[in-house]
Amino acid sequence: MAINIESSVNIEKINQSGADLIENAGKMFTSLQTIKGYIDASKSYFDSPAGDEMRRKFNLSAEKFGEFQSFLNSYGEFLKTFSGNVRSFEGAVQEVIGEIPVM
Repeated sequence: MAINIESSVNIEKINQSGADLIENAGKMFTSLQTIKGYIDASKSYFDSPAGDEMRRKFNLSAEKFGEFQSFLNSYGEFLKTFSGNVRSFEGAVQEVIGEIPVM
């Protein structure tokens, strides 16, 4: 006799969100690196103190791109692990429920 354990949380969506977050973090990092190249190349047509300051500030932010990607990857992995743990728990509970003697 099997009993369904209903959850108000869609575990598959959580798992997919984790995978999507990791994929999109990589895409965002690549885009930011491309933008950094454009900003760095702007010196040839925006060579002024204001242009130098803009490039300096952008490059300071760019130092955090890898850290930002790493944070998003870690959170994505957490979501995937969490969803896997919930699935394992639900499976274990279903197994135990199946072993309960019925009168």
